[in-house]
Amino acid sequence: MNASESTNFIFKIKTSKKIDVEEINSIEGNSKIQKRVKKILEMGGTFTFMGSSNETFEGNLVLIDSKFHELMAHMVYLYYSGEGSRIKILTEKVKKEDTCNQGKYKNAYYEHNVKDFLTSVALGMVPGTKWSGKIDATGGYIIVREDGEVLCYHIYNRNEFQEYLYDNTKLDTPSTSKHDFGKIYEDKGEYFMKLNLQIRYEK
Repeated sequence: MNASESTNFIFKIKTSKKIDVEEINSIEGNSKIQKRVKKILEMGGTFTFMGSSNETFEGNLVLIDSKFHELMAHMVYLYYSGEGSRIKILTEKVKKEDTCNQGKYKNAYYEHNVKDFLTSVALGMVPGTKWSGKIDATGGYIIVREDGEVLCYHIYNRNEFQEYLYDNTKLDTPSTSKHDFGKIYEDKGEYFMKLNLQIRYEK
């Protein structure tokens, strides 16, 4: 999934100390968004998911499951909090936390919906375009790995295809300036930060 402003999630920030917005936003270098988030957490800050920047993308996620936009937002938050980047690891973390309050159904709920999401993205879902739930690929999917190996998945091999995506994808950080995220901003006396979703294959 390529990043865009449509893939931003909005979080409200609350801290027990006064936020020095300029100081936090001035943090640069490698993993600067993770460093900014870490700084806020060190100040006793909390991040509360408020919604997606783009209603179309949020609607697409809701087609996966009514709570899936909350689930994906929390995985994005965990990534920028330094809890890992691999989809499989982040899914295990939200399952353990039971982010969507699934109780006794959590063992199947999280992995199933994340796999459905990855499959939907691979086969046609685009963040900024309203999605009908239909897939674009009617025959199959070809993956060419960096080592040149070609992997072919027929549409009837859905389970194997989902497993491949689940085992070989990760979250990544795109350009902050291009996609307008990663800085604290103030609105009506409250503080917010946008965190962006981008999914890549593991190398």
